[in-house]
Amino acid sequence: MNHSARFIAALFALLLAGCEDARTQYARSLGTAPPVGPPPQAPRNDWLTFAHDPLRSGFQPQLTGLDATNVANLRLRWVHRLGEPLKASPLVTPLRVYVAGQHGTVQGLDVRTGRVLWTTRLGGDIDMTPAVGDGLLLVGVRAMPGDFVALSTTTGAVKWRVSFPGGIRAEPIVYHGVVYEGETGGDTPHCGHGGVHALDERTGRILWSWYVAPRPHQGGSVWSPLGFDGTHLIFGTGNGCVPNLDAADAIVALDLEGKRVWSHPVAPSNSDDDFGGGTLLMHGQAIATNKDGLLYDLNAATGDLVWSTPMGSAPGYGGIGTPASDGATIVASAGFLHDPTKTTGPPGGALIAYDTAGHQKWELTTTDNVPGAAAIEGGLAFAALHDRFVAIDLSNGSVVWSYPNGGSAYASPAVVPSGVYFANDTGEIFAFSRHDR
Repeated sequence: MNHSARFIAALFALLLAGCEDARTQYARSLGTAPPVGPPPQAPRNDWLTFAHDPLRSGFQPQLTGLDATNVANLRLRWVHRLGEPLKASPLVTPLRVYVAGQHGTVQGLDVRTGRVLWTTRLGGDIDMTPAVGDGLLLVGVRAMPGDFVALSTTTGAVKWRVSFPGGIRAEPIVYHGVVYEGETGGDTPHCGHGGVHALDERTGRILWSWYVAPRPHQGGSVWSPLGFDGTHLIFGTGNGCVPNLDAADAIVALDLEGKRVWSHPVAPSNSDDDFGGGTLLMHGQAIATNKDGLLYDLNAATGDLVWSTPMGSAPGYGGIGTPASDGATIVASAGFLHDPTKTTGPPGGALIAYDTAGHQKWELTTTDNVPGAAAIEGGLAFAALHDRFVAIDLSNGSVVWSYPNGGSAYASPAVVPSGVYFANDTGEIFAFSRHDR
């Protein structure tokens, strides 16, 4: 573990002695304002949203005891079969694991055994990772029109349900009783009116809406995870259906009243250069991959470009994964290395590590795209590659633990004190823990 990560982890250990909110400490360590605080019941064993936190860091600041010297002792504790395909990453609380399948099945599982505690069937496609709020599990349904649904975390009962013309597949932000969620609508022939909505967490009432395009039927889409640095919502957008939209194919920042602070487009707005992954927020930076094959670093306060670097992907097939970081090393997915419509062999993919100035540190190639985010703790990056779950030594890119995943995995892992949780595309959820403890 590097010194900055060890310091962050030590701060989180103090939380157990009654110190300030863990995510506030982590945000301060990365040079940002305090982001969302966890619900009171989850100061530990928590992975409550995609990529762990509103910064979309993928970093677990709490000590799990895992590192390169003992990760080989990870053993399968339980496996649960959902019975349908799955893209959503597992969420973990002190008592439960939450999973959501592509055919609309949502379940709460016992964190110790994987036993099913409740099942709710929403119908429609679930392609996003839900988020845990104040006693609620917030889930989006991709179908057009799409639904945004709040379930009880204890029973799975539907508390409210709101419909939108576009699909709901972005990972939301929950902050001070308000939920911020994206809506799709950018591609022909749909050409809807995608954007971001703020909803009352208790009732689902829409408080405000912001749209990528100024008028309906011009497209514009928000289908990637929303991020929050304590002041601004920062996220990527997809293409529109007309040219000259300065918020399409862009990274955008909104204030909490829905007013645009800045946008940084990278391509003509009717091209397919989406930001399909989340934006990593740290040290005042906003870091994201684009389908154009570049990794971008913007000033999070102004939207100005700091640096960008090509990742070696095929034109138009850049990564839609979310970069992760411990504050010193950035781990990002390159997308497809070869055009999957033209190659006769595997299209290839890569996880690449960079320092915070964009200089490459190492590269781990694989046979396919890595669409999710890494989970980082103890100097390790846990990731779901095409055919295996792995732990990677963050210092040099070597694989120090692996487990066959049954074929492929879109979902991202979660690492918490109780263990490491993965899911594969067929709907199997795996819980691992150290057998030597």
